[in-house]
Amino acid sequence: RTALAAALFAQPDILFLDEPTNHLSIAAVMFLARELSTNPVWASRIIVTVSHDRHFLDEVTTDSLHISGAAKRLASHTMAYSAWAKKRREQQLALKRRVEQRQEKIEKLKEFAGHGFRYGGSSSAINMMKKKDMEAKKLELVADEEADQMADLEEDAELSLRLQAGGELRQS
Repeated sequence: RTALAAALFAQPDILFLDEPTNHLSIAAVMFLARELSTNPVWASRIIVTVSHDRHFLDEVTTDSLHISGAAKRLASHTMAYSAWAKKRREQQLALKRRVEQRQEKIEKLKEFAGHGFRYGGSSSAINMMKKKDMEAKKLELVADEEADQMADLEEDAELSLRLQAGGELRQS
């Protein structure tokens, strides 16, 4: 807390805050949020904040950076954290729908292309089957290209953690 107070008092051009709300009372968190968001000194300076406190981030930030390890990408967003999280959820749903629709279309195209001479052995029917097969392959390429985007959106999915008792410990 003393280091945080000293950093605020020094008013540096760039202020780095790593989990600044940890070990602070609610009143101190509210003071810090009010100080950073309303004091004109901080309007012209850069504040880099890493925090799990989403309410604090919404109060203090105007821009967000998302680091995606899976996609190896850094994305900048000019919005509060909650707005970004909502936009991200919408993007995840839209991408999931696109992937499902594309997969259905690929399956239908492959089914049509895989029928052989079932629809007739004419050259036009064979050409149509080849065309459908090529269309399916193109859709598969698009799916591969979107895999990177999917990794970026899916990376932060919450993983469940199951802790189980390990039995009794031996005493030596």
